[in-house]
Amino acid sequence: MVPRDRNVIIVSQIRSGPVGLLVEAVCETLIVQTSKIKPAEDAAGGLAPEFVKGFLSTDRRMITVLDLAELLPQRRYVVEREASLAS
Repeated sequence: MVPRDRNVIIVSQIRSGPVGLLVEAVCETLIVQTSKIKPAEDAAGGLAPEFVKGFLSTDRRMITVLDLAELLPQRRYVVEREASLAS
């Protein structure tokens, strides 16, 4: 992705530390109770990819909740982090 003026960096915490994600836009942010997220195994009959943590149903739409630790390539992240620590 080529960075543009309207891009946003989302910072999140995963097992190995903080990560930043460059996205084109953020439409909305939500604060939800963990108990409101339906586990992927229950909702998708066990067919959801490993990086899908679950689903959140609102009055307007169904939101897929991702597990960033499963989605991001761990090996690449560790190499980049070690390189930046050495600088």
